Amino acid sequence: MQSRVAGSVLVSPRATIGAAFESMVDVPGTTLFLPIAETTREYIKTLMTCLAQFRWQLWDEVKDQPAGIDKWIDNGVLNGDRVSSYHYESLLPWICNPEAGIAMQNLLLAAQAMGLGVFMMHTVDLKTVMS
Repeated sequence: MQSRVAGSVLVSPRATIGAAFESMVDVPGTTLFLPIAETTREYIKTLMTCLAQFRWQLWDEVKDQPAGIDKWIDNGVLNGDRVSSYHYESLLPWICNPEAGIAMQNLLLAAQAMGLGVFMMHTVDLKTVMS
């Protein structure tokens, strides 16, 4: 089952969750809320914190050189651990996801306060949703 919104094809929620919760999703009377968190501020704030507090040397692992911060490495300002761009970006979901989790918790509490049945599902396959 696919639906159309503004000319775009959306993937059925049932295809995104797997078999575990299939009976709870995409059936009459149910709604699936998928939180979308804008993480640009968190990305930049975390990067600045890591550079200022830990003095990380952010490293471009593809070119094997500093990731645009060689001036500060050369003058000794950034004298901490060498951290690859990939490693830094792999940390971001753990740092930025609490915003979406808090939004889901608030939605859960609001639904319960209104007397609605609610279930917070954590098994969405993002590759399927984003394709």
